[in-house]
Amino acid sequence: MKTIEGWKTEQMGALIKDIGDGGTPDTNKKDYFGGQIPWVVIQDICKDISTTKTTLTSLGLQSCSTKLWPAGTVILSTGATIGEVGLASVPLATKQGIHGIVCKEELSSRYLYYKLQTLRDFLCANAQGSTIREVRAAFLRTVPITFPKSLLEQTKIAEILSTVDRAIEQTEALIAKQQRIKTGLMQDILTHGIDEHGNIRSEETHQFKDSPLGRIPVEWEVKQLSEITSIKGGKRLPVGHSYTEEDNGYRYLRVLDFFECEIDYESLVLLEERTFNALG
Repeated sequence: MKTIEGWKTEQMGALIKDIGDGGTPDTNKKDYFGGQIPWVVIQDICKDISTTKTTLTSLGLQSCSTKLWPAGTVILSTGATIGEVGLASVPLATKQGIHGIVCKEELSSRYLYYKLQTLRDFLCANAQGSTIREVRAAFLRTVPITFPKSLLEQTKIAEILSTVDRAIEQTEALIAKQQRIKTGLMQDILTHGIDEHGNIRSEETHQFKDSPLGRIPVEWEVKQLSEITSIKGGKRLPVGHSYTEEDNGYRYLRVLDFFECEIDYESLVLLEERTFNALG
């Protein structure tokens, strides 16, 4: 692939000062944990890592193969979960299977942070091991990194992507807030109902009664689901039967056809009439 003018491609080993895996102190020794040193496990990895669920003492740090990485270090998961990337906002240590990568001056750590996100599939494809697959430091040093020679351009690229990240985070926060509002509204509207003006009923303005489900409008009833619905389970395809390409109106719903609480009608498979009848 042709490199853009002003850019170059080099193996990561030529662009970094240091790289190494983490380690785990003896978990039976309480004096190794609960100190002031953040200790990164997979759940802690995020864009800017400043705090962690578990911390180490100086004794814990010295007792195992982990090391203290400086702020600005790129953090990369290379063990059971491969390709999660973060940036150390403070000096910290990592668990085994999580590497620290310190860039040389010519490569922005935040640029490398974003670049590694695009290489996740590549890293997974080159993982080694039979039981637990992992990517080792020796291989990471050979990974080709394409980057602009200008550190200013690297910084600008990272700033643009950071702006997009912030927009995504704000959107996700808004969605989460609306989801909480919806959950609360559903709880109220499905237990209190609405009046003739479209407002949620309250006990101050309407009559309520006790029920097995709590207080409900006096004119409501509580019934078992079997009293008001017809419930029937699905069946596996009988032996000797299979799907068909002919669209004869007989569709077969599978678990994988559900997406985000809705049915993906485009993915439904078709059945022959004899198969449909056999399922009935």
